Amino acid sequence: MSWLQTFALSVGFITLPAVDAYWFRLSTRPIPRRYLGYT
Repeated sequence: MSWLQTFALSVGFITLPAVDAYWFRLSTRPIPRRYLGYT
């Protein structure tokens, strides 16, 4: 494995949990009912 692949893997492992946590925080935020398709 080249250093570039190693670098990409390490960056992925670092950023994926952060992105996951960000989307989890967005998804647990109270959402107005109209965005969920309710009237």
